[in-house]
Amino acid sequence: MDYLTIIIAVVALLLGAILSFFFAPKIRKEKKLNTNQSLKDNSIQVKNSTSEDLFILENEISKLKEELTESEAKISEYEEENKSIKTDGDIISDSDQTSDEKLKELDEEITQLKDEIEDLEDEISDLKKSNNRVKEEVSALDEKVYVIEKEKREITETYQQNLKKLEETENENKVQKESLSFVSDILNANNAVNEKFIEVAHKTWEIYSTISNDLRYSLGYLENNFISDDFLEDCWNWRNQEVKTWIKDKRVVAIVGEFSAGKTSIVNRILKQDDPNAVELPVKSTETTAIPTYISKGIDFNCQFYSPSGDLKNISVESFQKVTKSVLDDINISSLVKYFVLSYSNKNLSDISILDTPGFGSNSDEIISKTTEVVKEADALFWVVDANTGEINNSSMNVIKENLQKVPLYIIINKSDTKSQNDLNDLKTKIEETLNKNCINYQEVILFSHKYEIDELMGILNGIAPKKSPKVISRVNEEINRTLKISKASLNKLNKETIDLNYDVDDSISILEQTIQNIGHSLEDMDDVISFEYPLFSKNYYKIKESDYGRFEKGMSQIIESTNSLPDNINEFRSNSENYSMKIDETNEIKHYIDYLSKSRKTFMELVNAYNPKLLN
Repeated sequence: MDYLTIIIAVVALLLGAILSFFFAPKIRKEKKLNTNQSLKDNSIQVKNSTSEDLFILENEISKLKEELTESEAKISEYEEENKSIKTDGDIISDSDQTSDEKLKELDEEITQLKDEIEDLEDEISDLKKSNNRVKEEVSALDEKVYVIEKEKREITETYQQNLKKLEETENENKVQKESLSFVSDILNANNAVNEKFIEVAHKTWEIYSTISNDLRYSLGYLENNFISDDFLEDCWNWRNQEVKTWIKDKRVVAIVGEFSAGKTSIVNRILKQDDPNAVELPVKSTETTAIPTYISKGIDFNCQFYSPSGDLKNISVESFQKVTKSVLDDINISSLVKYFVLSYSNKNLSDISILDTPGFGSNSDEIISKTTEVVKEADALFWVVDANTGEINNSSMNVIKENLQKVPLYIIINKSDTKSQNDLNDLKTKIEETLNKNCINYQEVILFSHKYEIDELMGILNGIAPKKSPKVISRVNEEINRTLKISKASLNKLNKETIDLNYDVDDSISILEQTIQNIGHSLEDMDDVISFEYPLFSKNYYKIKESDYGRFEKGMSQIIESTNSLPDNINEFRSNSENYSMKIDETNEIKHYIDYLSKSRKTFMELVNAYNPKLLN
């Protein structure tokens, strides 16, 4: 074996280990500096870097120990071989001497390596201690970071809440501004420049007031209750048709829908079928904020509203488009607007007036009353039901059954495209059974959705027969004339009875007078036969001659007889007088009411002739 080669290999290996050892501290120190810098920057990076340094140093020490062990083993092997060579008497050359020197140097280097290893182990121990301190600092930093993160989350949540409140406040302010702007538009709206409307409204109101007040009471006094509440409702409908030119001589179609059934969307389909840019009705998100809206044909789009005081006023398109749920919820719109009146340049509305109304399902009696009032004017009622709900509100059914049975009813199942044909058939059957169960008459159940053509629905609308205008004026006139005729006949009869009673009273008076006269004559006869004596020696006394006593008895008998009949005669007189007085009062009363009715009729006729004399025919 070439010992020199072995020695050189061992030396090279040791030199490599030594070089690796000397370069490793530099790397470690650089990493330590980086670790200290990272500690300042981020606690998590400090922990990772420190752990990495320890791992590197421990690996280096392990490698050095392995190399040291290998070197020591080779040296021992070499020494054993060297001793063997010396024992055998081999000649040690100069190279052997050199080898001993190399070995000595290697021993020194190994000793130095051991020292370095001990130093490294000490440094590792110090680094572990430092690492523990760093861990404690990192733990403290983690706690601070947790607290800071918690505070950050709380601040962020507070900030988000404040942003939300700010947004809500801004929205509320915006809604309030819109509400105030809408109220201002309504309050400052000008009366519709329509002298004809004002004239018609005034004259028809005078006629209606005369019927509902003077004529109703005067006819009632004469026992004619023809002007009942139902008839007054007919009179009001007549006036509505006269005043509301948008429904006069047209088919009036009322559309009522359950909440979110899509009734206003159906109306918008009708309005936009020939004009995609037509102004849409605001789609309400709740029925409690809806206002009845009449829609009819006009030269161009025009928006008006009818105030509770009975004035027709104009508002702009922009003002009308402010009528959204948020605006309506913020104000009591019913105190400002009774209903809207819209006109569109739409040929499909030539003979039709559409009435978009609130629903019957509200808990508000005011809304139900308002809806019922306007729907009664309609020639047909279209009730829109959502196919996905399929329920008919019990409250709505009760309102229809109690108030609107006279209005032809159609059911529209809207959003039908969302259901299968089988489901629609079942739903249709269910609705029909519900209506029949509640004794509600209906004309037809119609399927509809936004995907369906509008032509079929328009065909049904155009086929509705308009109501005949009630001839209330001519009927009132007929009843007045009939009542006056009957009442005057009654007055003539009363006059005759009064005359007869007057005769009876006169007869009673004559009988009483005759009875009193008879008593007076008898007293005179009796007085003639009685004389008064004045004797000188006795008391004064009355004296009747025996020949005159018969006359005296006869007078007494006549007085007694007359006195006995006097109470009956007095009672008869009293009875005849009372009957006569009552008949006089009755005659005067009926005469007064006839005069009142005649005067009311005169006023009525003057008002009707001033408005439209043809109404009397």
